[in-house]
Amino acid sequence: MDFYEKSLNILELPVVLDMLAAEAVTDGGKEACRSLRPSSDRLEVKNRLAETSAAKEMMVVRGSPSLSGIKDIRPSLSRADLGGSLNTIELLNIARVLQCARLVKGYTSDDKLGKSCIDHLFAALHANRFLEEKITGSIVGEDEIADSASSELANIRRKIRAASARVRDCLQKIISSPSYAKVLQEPIITMRSDRFVVPVKAECKGAIPGLVHDISASGATLFIEPMAAVKANNELRELAAKEKTEIERILAELSADCAAHAEDIASDYSYLITLDGIFARAKLSYKLNGIEPELADDKSKAVSMIPLEHYEVSVTLNGRSLLICGDQTAVYHMTSDEDAANFINAVTSVKKAVTELPEWTALPPANGGYD
Repeated sequence: MDFYEKSLNILELPVVLDMLAAEAVTDGGKEACRSLRPSSDRLEVKNRLAETSAAKEMMVVRGSPSLSGIKDIRPSLSRADLGGSLNTIELLNIARVLQCARLVKGYTSDDKLGKSCIDHLFAALHANRFLEEKITGSIVGEDEIADSASSELANIRRKIRAASARVRDCLQKIISSPSYAKVLQEPIITMRSDRFVVPVKAECKGAIPGLVHDISASGATLFIEPMAAVKANNELRELAAKEKTEIERILAELSADCAAHAEDIASDYSYLITLDGIFARAKLSYKLNGIEPELADDKSKAVSMIPLEHYEVSVTLNGRSLLICGDQTAVYHMTSDEDAANFINAVTSVKKAVTELPEWTALPPANGGYD
């Protein structure tokens, strides 16, 4: 671990970032929060502070934007862009991003607040309600495609239901017939190898002509497909194969639609993650009752990351005493090179002693204190 990272750990920045990440609602947002690092770029710091304040004001008036449930869909989009077919879960994740983009885009549609520095992030969202509803209308569950996904699929499933009913009617007559009561292990219809069968006692194998698809573990029961049901069962197998082919075609079509809009969808995901990180900062600020600090002017000097080993130093900051002790790292703002030199000389010369340092001016937070 280098000195910079060690200093951040000593200052317990990871603890603060974990608190911040807890306020994010997406995995991407949490990751973005934990990857934040202090910046010495005045403009960047100023922009971050303004973003946090703007989000906090929005949150107080409108509540938090709906960002939950977003998954990283970029790998799926890359695969779709290469011609791959996505599965139902991947397509539903893309639909969720599109839905969030649509809802979040309308988050700033009212006139309750004036313009803010993060309005452009909302305006940049593309959304695509047509594609969103095409996916959600076609996929009703993680493993279920709706009949309405295509007219061909609806027609196939209608034929499947009819063929299934014919098979069941045929087998129902067998298990309900008194003449077969003694040969059946149980008067039920079950499935083996995707075909409807009836359980027949092994010693009565020839009583019901048909195909044996399975035998029980004990060998006492044979699962037989009666010859009267073979034709209808064959039809069911053919229809099931057609259904699978049509579902694959539907998924491929939806995947191609996503690939056609991959750039916009990926862009929406990135903007949503950015907003999640900004609103996480706003939520934490609200919980801590924080306010936006004023930045020091460009003429101020900074002594950054001074290693202080085994010391105890008393520093006076605008009339307030600050006791620094232990093996830590400190960051201080100086108003002149002379003050900075005095501070460094004093700190490096002290070992386990209290040292009076020349009074120097430090820029306090906006609330005027160091609480």
